[in-house]
Amino acid sequence: PTRGVGAKSLETLAGWARERGMSLLGALSDPEVLSVVRGRAKKGLAEFAGLMESLQEFRDGDAGAALDAVLERIDADRWFAEMDVDGNVADREANVEELRTHAHEYDRMHPKGKLRGFLQETALVSDLDQLDPNADQVQLMTLHSSKGLEFPYVFILGLEEDLLPHGRAIEENPVSGEEEERRLLYVGMTRAQKGLFLSHAQQRRFFGDDRWQRPSRFLAEIPAGATDGEEAWESEGEQTVLGEYDAGEEAVALQVGQIVRHGHFGVGKIAQLVGSGVNARATVEFHGVGSKQLLLAYAGLEPLT
Repeated sequence: PTRGVGAKSLETLAGWARERGMSLLGALSDPEVLSVVRGRAKKGLAEFAGLMESLQEFRDGDAGAALDAVLERIDADRWFAEMDVDGNVADREANVEELRTHAHEYDRMHPKGKLRGFLQETALVSDLDQLDPNADQVQLMTLHSSKGLEFPYVFILGLEEDLLPHGRAIEENPVSGEEEERRLLYVGMTRAQKGLFLSHAQQRRFFGDDRWQRPSRFLAEIPAGATDGEEAWESEGEQTVLGEYDAGEEAVALQVGQIVRHGHFGVGKIAQLVGSGVNARATVEFHGVGSKQLLLAYAGLEPLT
C-alpha cells in the first residue's frame, strides 16, 4: 500500500544509507534517518519500519503463516477495495489468493522448507535480455516472453480450459479473446526446433480446491496424425472417463439444477454431475464468477434448494 513515500524521499533515504554503508531496511531502524525526511513520508517510513519489525518473528517459520501475517497487517482487503476504482481488481485478488494456496501447499509438501525454502523455490528471476538460448539448461518463461526465441525442445504445460484459453479472456470477449489466446499458443508451439511436448492436467488445485480439468479446446484443433503419444482429448469425454454420477452413502446427494453455496465462489447452480466417490465432480455456474468444475469430496457445497 502507498504510504506517501515519493521518489525524492526514497532518494534521500538511499543517500543517507549509502553514506553509512547500510541497507535501506537497516536505515529505517535508525531513529536518526527520520530527521532527514520531511512531510507525510516521515510518518509512512516510520509505519513501514514498525511493520517490518513486527514481521521478524515469521522469518524462520512456515511460508503460509508468514504470508497470512503480511496480508493481515497491511489490511489487504481494504487496500484492494481502495484500488478497485474500475472494477478490474479481481485479477490481483485472485493472484494473491493463488499465492496463499501455493504457500500453504508448500508447507504441507515440504515441512522443513519453511519461508526461506518457499522463497528460493518461487522467486524465479527472468532476465530475458541476458538469456542464452544455447545454454545447456532448462529455461522457464511465459508464452508472451518466448516470442522471438527458439529452443531445441519446448514443453507447454497447462493446456486446459480456463488456463489456455484463459477464462477471463473468453469472458471479456468470446470471439477476439479466443483468437488472441490461440495466437499466443501458436507463438509458443513455433518456438520448438526439434520437439514439442503439450500436456494438460486431469486434476488441479485452484484457490485451495481440487478440481478436474477439461483439456483445452485448442488441442482438438491439431490435425490428426500430427502428434505422437496420448491423445485423450480427442477420444474421451467427461462422461466416458468418470461415469454416471453416484453420490455414495456418505456424500450429500446433489441434483442438476440445484442451487448451492461454495465457501469461496458464492452461490451458483449445478449444471452437470459426473463420477462417483473421490472422482465425483460438479460443474457449477456461479453468479458473477462463471463456470467452475469442483471435486465434491473437497468443494463442501451447501445445498440451498
